[in-house]
Amino acid sequence: MNREIRKVIAFSTAALIIFIIAGILTSIHVMNLHKDSIYRLKASIVAIAIEESSNSETQILDLLNDIDSFDSTKGVEMLSKIGLGPDSLAKRQDFNILQNNMIFYVTLLILLVHITYIIFLIYGHKKQKSRIDELIYYLEAVSVGNYSLDLRDNQEGSLSILKNNIYKITGMLKEHNEELTYERNELAKAISDISHQIKTPLTSLQVTSDVLRKGNIPKSKLEEFHRIMQNQISRLNWLVSALLKLAKLDSNTVKMKSEKVYIKELMEKVIQPFLVPIELKEINISISGDNKTFYLGDFEWSLEAFSNMIKNCIEHTEMKGKIFIEFSSNPLYTEIIIEDTGKGIAKEDIPYILNRFYRGKNAASDSVGIGLALSKSIIENQNGIVKVESKLGIGTKFMIKFYKTKI
Repeated sequence: MNREIRKVIAFSTAALIIFIIAGILTSIHVMNLHKDSIYRLKASIVAIAIEESSNSETQILDLLNDIDSFDSTKGVEMLSKIGLGPDSLAKRQDFNILQNNMIFYVTLLILLVHITYIIFLIYGHKKQKSRIDELIYYLEAVSVGNYSLDLRDNQEGSLSILKNNIYKITGMLKEHNEELTYERNELAKAISDISHQIKTPLTSLQVTSDVLRKGNIPKSKLEEFHRIMQNQISRLNWLVSALLKLAKLDSNTVKMKSEKVYIKELMEKVIQPFLVPIELKEINISISGDNKTFYLGDFEWSLEAFSNMIKNCIEHTEMKGKIFIEFSSNPLYTEIIIEDTGKGIAKEDIPYILNRFYRGKNAASDSVGIGLALSKSIIENQNGIVKVESKLGIGTKFMIKFYKTKI
C-alpha cells in the first residue's frame, strides 16, 4: 500500500478511536441525565398517589398529564425511605440495556462514517494517482522528443491547472526545439556554403602559386597571374568581411545607432565608389525626394546595406541603362525605392533572392550570393523591411520601408 495512504489511514484510525471514546462518554453522560429525569418522574408519581389516593382512576390519569405541576419532594422522601435513589436505576437491567444500546449505536454510527470516509479517501487517492501517472507518462514522452500527446484538462483543481501549465510549457519547448533544429540545419548549410565559397579563391590562388613556382614565366603572363591573385585575394577578403558582419548581426552583438539618417546625403555617399563603372556603362542615376527626409538608423551600416543594392543594380544594368532612387515619408514609415532597367530576376528566384548564398539564374559568375542577404539583415536590424519586384528584361525594384514605431 502507498505510504501516503498508510499515513492517512493511521491518522484516521487514531481520530476514530478518539471519536468512539468521546461518543461513549457522551452516551454515559446523556444516560445519567436521563436517569435523573426518570427518577424525578417516578417521585412525582408517588407524590400524586400520596396526595390524591382518594380520587378515581380518571382523575389520577388527568393528574398524571399535569405531572410537572406537582412538587416531587414528598415522593423523593418516600422513595428514599425504601432505599431508592437515582443511582439505583443504573442497576436495573432495562436501564443497562438502554445505555448499552445507545453506546453501541453511537459507536456504529461513528465507525460507518469513518469507513465511508476511508473509502472515499482511497478512491480519491487512486483517481489522483492515475492522473499523476498520466502526467509522468506525458513528461517521459516529452523527454524523448514526443510532443504529439495532448495533456490539456478542462477539470477544476490544482492538478488540472498544473497539467495545463505543463502543456503550455511543452508547446514552448516544442517551438524552441524546432527553432534549434532549423538553426542547426541552417548552420550546417551555411558552413557548407562558406567552405565552398572560400575553397574557390583558395584553389585559384594555389594553382597560380604552383605555376609561378615553376618559373620561366613570360613577363606578360606574370602580370596576368599577379592580377588574378590580387582579384582572388580581394574576393576572399570581401567574403570573410561580409561573413563576419553577418555573424555579428545574427548574434545581436552589433548595436545599431538610432540617429537621423538623411537619405539624400546617404545615397550620394553610396554612389561615390561606383562613379567609374557608372560612367563606363553610361548609366543614368536619378535621385528624387525631399532633402529633409530621414529615418532613425545607423549611417555607416546603412551605407553598407545600400552599397550592396546599388552594386547589384549596376552589375545587372546594360549600357546606357537607368537607375532610379526615390524616397518619401509618411506618419507610419519612410520608404526608399531603388529601381533599375536591368536584366531582371526570374520569377522563381524572387522569393529566395535575399537569402544568403543564393545565386539566381542571372547571377554573375563571381557572385557568392551574400551581398543582398547582408543588406536585408542590416535593414531589419533598423526596424525595416525589404521587398523585391522584378520582371525579366524589364528590371528590378527594391522597396525598403523603415517604420517609425517597432513592428
